[in-house]
Amino acid sequence: MRFFVFFILINISIDLLAENRNDLNLIDPCSEALGTVSIYSMHTENPAMLPVQDADNRLSISHKNHYLTQELNSWKGSFTSHTQWFTTGISLAGYGYEHYNHLALGGSVGRSLSSSVAIGVGVNLLSLYYTGCEGRKNNLTVRIGTVVAPDAKYLISCWIDNPFQSGFLNEHGEEEKLPTVIYGGFRLSLTENTQWSVEAENGDFSTWRIKSGFEYAIKSFAIRCGVFGKPVVPTVGFGFSFADFALDISGQYHNLLGVSLCCGIQWKFPE
Repeated sequence: MRFFVFFILINISIDLLAENRNDLNLIDPCSEALGTVSIYSMHTENPAMLPVQDADNRLSISHKNHYLTQELNSWKGSFTSHTQWFTTGISLAGYGYEHYNHLALGGSVGRSLSSSVAIGVGVNLLSLYYTGCEGRKNNLTVRIGTVVAPDAKYLISCWIDNPFQSGFLNEHGEEEKLPTVIYGGFRLSLTENTQWSVEAENGDFSTWRIKSGFEYAIKSFAIRCGVFGKPVVPTVGFGFSFADFALDISGQYHNLLGVSLCCGIQWKFPE
């Protein structure tokens, strides 16, 4: 029985990396509670969001338990720093277990072109290992994004992950390309305390996935909910903030694989 479960986990992991690599990189309770909308990412998946966020330097750490299985834990840490000319971010993420795992080292730079437009570019160095391969497999992917915020109530986010379709070399020396994923969405303030976000995600210019979420925030507390995918996966979460410290927790339910839980903490360092 244990071997059967292990075999299933191996296949799920490799399939997710090949077809939905973004799910493995999005280890983020804020985004996951809102249907995985990347606009809310505490780790700033769209590099153009870096200069749009608050001007405080911040350290973010998060952990996710996929489907309540010990083998499929993942984690991510990132640090964002603001300067007069641009904003930079670095991150390190890990996913998997002894027989299957990957690491991702990322770096990004964003800059505001005007009061309402920002652009950014980032790179991710991925390192993959699974039982049976000779050593680790490595590759480099690129992220490019833009953000348009006409006013404080409305924001549009567009970015692309791996536009050059880089990938890994297989045992025959042939390149197995990772998917190119395009994201486009908006965030709208419905009231002073309520925000609504919608994002469309397209993998390899063929498969669309719609994601949507709501956040209600008052003073130091926020509650979030959302949906994504087909079949629909519901998500929910909440967060607390205390001065320069914040704690966020989220969960999602897959009708076949079960529950996934994610938590994260963040510290802000005023300039």
